[in-house]
Amino acid sequence: MNPKVSVIMPIYNVEKYLQQSLLSVIHQTMRDIEIICINDGSTDSSGKILSYYSEKDDRIKIITTPNKGYGHAMNIGLREAKGEYIGIVEPDDYVDTRMFEYLYDTAKLQGTDIVKADFYRFSRGIHGTQKFLQPVANDIRFYHRIVIPQKENDCFRNIMNIWCGIYKREFLDCNNIYFHETPGASFQDNGFWFKTLCYCKRLYYLDIPLYMNRRDNPDSSVHNPGNIYCCNQEYKLIREFLRKNKRLEEKFLEGYMIKKYETYMFNIGRIRGEPLKKYLKDLSEEWKTDYENGDLTEEGFTPFEWNVITQIMREPDKAYDIFSEKKDKEEVNVKIQDLQYQIDEIRKSRSYKIGMLITFIPRKIREIRSKGEK
Repeated sequence: MNPKVSVIMPIYNVEKYLQQSLLSVIHQTMRDIEIICINDGSTDSSGKILSYYSEKDDRIKIITTPNKGYGHAMNIGLREAKGEYIGIVEPDDYVDTRMFEYLYDTAKLQGTDIVKADFYRFSRGIHGTQKFLQPVANDIRFYHRIVIPQKENDCFRNIMNIWCGIYKREFLDCNNIYFHETPGASFQDNGFWFKTLCYCKRLYYLDIPLYMNRRDNPDSSVHNPGNIYCCNQEYKLIREFLRKNKRLEEKFLEGYMIKKYETYMFNIGRIRGEPLKKYLKDLSEEWKTDYENGDLTEEGFTPFEWNVITQIMREPDKAYDIFSEKKDKEEVNVKIQDLQYQIDEIRKSRSYKIGMLITFIPRKIREIRSKGEK
């Protein structure tokens, strides 16, 4: 009998985080799962960690491949999956042990193609561990009801991620939904996410945070400014997908442009200096082309967003100055906050309090003398 859920974990050099991530899946309250680990050419001890746990748990299936990238690894997992539903866990993240039970029960109860839940973003730094609740939908009206993307184009405003949810395997297979496998590229989750929304007939959002998304992994593709043009490449592939599906193009072109804008803005936030200046000039030309061929219109954008778009199209150099100034201010504010935190921690420390006690009388004498001299 096939498992209820297949959990796909694409793994590449994550020895520091893999154990915590894998254990959070192994210890799920839903026992009827398979755990498909695609070791995508790891050169660290990730493979040894996988072997150790697979010997203890026969639900773990390890597939080792040469490093061919995220999209290739994920597609191997999708083709190997036997579960009624498919979930995805990134190996530097971890999940609530009740996650797949909650998601599966909801999917069965509501009869959905996709169920998604809220999540936390977390990082560890000088402030200790910080976590922030991230709603998976940007409006409470999306929660606890059946959402039909073809009738609600604004659901493309919801956050783009492919984890913290499950997908009916039959739904993915029938619509031939896979990842783009562009060698060396990142942002390949965007195409998968977009296609699932295009084809989904029944989507359900839960306002329960069940997934912990790590933001402090320096090796994450999120922090790699070397992949500057990967998002542009991914969105060209998504546009080709729409061109080949005229019915979907008619319904979802506006949603495509909105998500493209949001992703490009995220990308701009990762880049500094001359690479940013060049990127904005190239983006100016790309958006001019989109505007001329009718893909890019004001419809669907807020006045602020449209102002940003037109600024970049008309004056990319001026846009560069604005973005750079904003980033400089943000960096200064972060440094000030970090210094304030360190000062607060020092003031809480025992040695600081002892020092204040020792100097109490001399400080009081100085205060009295200064008052007497006035």
